[in-house]
Amino acid sequence: MKSRSLAHPSRVATLAAAMLALAASPALAWGAPQLDAVPLDSLARTFVSLRIQPEHPCAGDTVTLQLVENGCPPCVHLRSFGFSPAESTIAGLIDWTPVCNELRCESETLSMSLGALAAGTFRVLTSMTVVVHQLPEPDTSIHFQLPIQFEVGRDCGGPPPLCVTREMFSNVPPHQCAVTLAPGAAGDVPLYYESQVPIAAMEGNIEVPYPFQLTDLTLANHLTGVHLSRQRTPAGFRWLVFCDPGVTLGPGARMHLLNATVTALPDAPTGASSLMTARITLASDEDGNALPLCIRQTLVVVATRLCVSGEPSVCDVNHDGRLDVRDLVRMVGCMRSDSPDSAGTSPCVDCDADNDFDLADIFCCARDILRGPLPRPDSVVVDPAVSVSFDPLEWDGSDLIVRVRVHGARALGAAVLRLEYPGSQWQPRLRGSLPGGPMPVDVDWYPMVDVSIPGRIHLGGVRLGDSGPDEFTFELAMTPKAFPARDAPGDNRLVTLGADLAARNGAIITPQAALPSVELEIGDSPGGPALQLSPARPNPFNTSTTFVVQLPERAPVDLAVHDLAGRRIATIAHATYAAGVHPFTWDGAGAHDGLYFVRLSVNGQVLSSRVAMLKGTRP
Repeated sequence: MKSRSLAHPSRVATLAAAMLALAASPALAWGAPQLDAVPLDSLARTFVSLRIQPEHPCAGDTVTLQLVENGCPPCVHLRSFGFSPAESTIAGLIDWTPVCNELRCESETLSMSLGALAAGTFRVLTSMTVVVHQLPEPDTSIHFQLPIQFEVGRDCGGPPPLCVTREMFSNVPPHQCAVTLAPGAAGDVPLYYESQVPIAAMEGNIEVPYPFQLTDLTLANHLTGVHLSRQRTPAGFRWLVFCDPGVTLGPGARMHLLNATVTALPDAPTGASSLMTARITLASDEDGNALPLCIRQTLVVVATRLCVSGEPSVCDVNHDGRLDVRDLVRMVGCMRSDSPDSAGTSPCVDCDADNDFDLADIFCCARDILRGPLPRPDSVVVDPAVSVSFDPLEWDGSDLIVRVRVHGARALGAAVLRLEYPGSQWQPRLRGSLPGGPMPVDVDWYPMVDVSIPGRIHLGGVRLGDSGPDEFTFELAMTPKAFPARDAPGDNRLVTLGADLAARNGAIITPQAALPSVELEIGDSPGGPALQLSPARPNPFNTSTTFVVQLPERAPVDLAVHDLAGRRIATIAHATYAAGVHPFTWDGAGAHDGLYFVRLSVNGQVLSSRVAMLKGTRP
């Protein structure tokens, strides 16, 4: 993947001036031709840069990291900057309104302390999110990573103060797995500290993200005269270690202090991984004086990697240990960018292994995401503006049409719906789908469907544009199997089991109203008491395909094949047949590849079925 560097400040000034000139034009809109020469993703990366204070720190100095606006880009405001436990990294949040009138120049700066640093080379990789506000359209986000590297001198006129390293660590590097667990299994992770001075007491916290849980915390076995007190927090434990009088925790470069017992949750995805963070927040000597805290040399963020056994999924692009629609949102955002991220955590993943990232990779990942587990309830926000509903059912030939509507779609970036139906009685498909994939619902939403598991339908959609309506529709064609009777036994409902919806910023939301269900009508369609035309099998096909016609009584039958222009290209049957079931086969060896309609006409009643001929397709 190619990398991109920040633009020169003069480039920023030029772009800012151009944006100010364009802001007065009412024709300027998201994606308008005026900005085509400067991709929005590239433009957003020029807004900010990183710097440290003091500019040339010495060992033991407290270093401040600053997020600074480059000049005065119009309508760009820094919202937050600091350590993000969820991402185990330093993160910045920036607001940008592309179409605005802001003439004042106020360059903003946000700061965070890195603490006292030891001598050495430090490289910080921060995660930036630019939230683009484009009323009345919903907000969208641009993600990129911003690095900075700096030196801390060893001798700047005096000895540095002795300190206790803030971050605790495991006995393996953070890019390797400190423990690998099967779903539901538990294991211990030893945690170490570094100190240049004796310690009489210290306190800190440990956080373990999904799909793991911190189930126990104990002292290292070799410690005597040392005690542990702990308190559970939503993500792990807050802990306190203190020594008996006359006992101290000795200084050293690798001192074993705690054992963390970690459990992989039963629904943990195979190959998932997460970063456990353990930090000392306060340390004291024997006299009760606070000891300086410093950061380990060459690393600003120290974490311990926890792994679930099995091969990891390349589709977990946000690295939260699970596959869901948040990953689809990040992938679509990457596809909009003019080039992928350069830091090795890019959402531009090559799922189909063709050495290229495109729409096919999003669909490749969606196949796994469609069947993934529902998100945890504590990670879901209820939104009353979003809802799911069914339209009244209607028949189209031998298919019962079910339209599933998602309302409040302008707030969404991706969606997954899970439905259940009696698999022994119906065969579903996404209506309007083509042999190579589904047809777009509208200019914004591209649908995906998985009906490979009988009795289950997994519907998915990703937003590819920004101008569509506030709702979108999945249109399903439910074909009865063997024309069952209306009084067939068993539950005959289509039920929505779950709605996994992702906002434009990747947050999971769920409808406030109950998810719908509908009773499927079996048997006679309104157009004719028992006249039926089955779907073609196989479909698509290469040379021939078969249909079944059910006649309620003796009648003249006209069964023909028409092209998309309505021209009759083949007559399959034109005769009088007795009541009952009659199979027919169309040999299309002389026809060209493409879509065709099989049209059945009986006593003025007309049914039709669509077929696709692909001569390179296996039946």
